[in-house]
Amino acid sequence: MSLRDVVAALAFLHLSAVMAQPSLAQEPMAGTLDFCPRPVKPACVEDDATYTLPAARKACDEDVARYITATFNFRNCIAVQMENVIRDTNRLSERFKCKSEGKGSCG
Repeated sequence: MSLRDVVAALAFLHLSAVMAQPSLAQEPMAGTLDFCPRPVKPACVEDDATYTLPAARKACDEDVARYITATFNFRNCIAVQMENVIRDTNRLSERFKCKSEGKGSCG
């Protein structure tokens, strides 16, 4: 994967996250953890016993639905984390440029 591909992927994540949730442009709360819990695949899908009883299939169907929801939440969390990293990087870069130019007030 080239640097251009990585930059394009980051830009896509940024735009997707901002468009999906306008609140992402806000500053993260101080002290928040930068952690996105990865969803756990339901083991019932690989268990042959799941497919022998209707109740087991129904329970597995519910587990799979929760997994799908958790996967979308995970993706959104990762997008928020990427947005925060990009925002912090841009802020640092601007501060460095400002100070390099000898300006007194660099925020």
